[in-house]
Amino acid sequence: FGSAEERATRDRLHRTSLLFMELTQQVRDCVGRKRAHDACEEAESYRIAMAHPMKLAAPVVVAEPAATTPVFKRTRTGEYVAVFETAEERTTAAAEEQQEAATQHAAEEQATVAKKARIIAISALPAPLNREDLDEAYAQLPKGAEVAIEASIKMWREKRLDLASLMATVKSFAHTSPVLKNALAHCSSEPTSPVVCEVATPEQMRELTAMWSH
Repeated sequence: FGSAEERATRDRLHRTSLLFMELTQQVRDCVGRKRAHDACEEAESYRIAMAHPMKLAAPVVVAEPAATTPVFKRTRTGEYVAVFETAEERTTAAAEEQQEAATQHAAEEQATVAKKARIIAISALPAPLNREDLDEAYAQLPKGAEVAIEASIKMWREKRLDLASLMATVKSFAHTSPVLKNALAHCSSEPTSPVVCEVATPEQMRELTAMWSH
């Protein structure tokens, strides 16, 4: 019934339905066979396992080092890592750290003593001179006099100038500085032979200034 086109459409739908049903049945058959095969395999595996039971080996006991304790140590990159050390290793490490600390402390003390010795040597002044009087006298003296006196003191400290020559240089400027004159007047240890003092000439002042600058 119906037109030719409608009958052709119904035929196509009927064939499609039949094909779908056939494919569905094939899938069900495949799934059934797969399940049956898996059941057989499982039964066979169980039978083999029962016939040949597994024997577990005895557990292996690993001896651990005595009394290990994690110690955090800093690496060269600045990171901290946990290191396990035995009591003997910790004792050895502690002894090494104490030795290193003692060595470093001795080196620091030696450097401190040497530094103090250098400071004392650099700041040493012969009696009756002292730094306070010199600084106050420099405010009363011309700049060239300060350069000459400091150059002479430097040479005296380096043992390139004797004490008499140093005092002669200082006394040559005492007439222009009341503080320096007063300090020299209270000197308790005068040399046995008189020291001839003279005022430095401008040429000598230039030579002393050039020597001090070097």
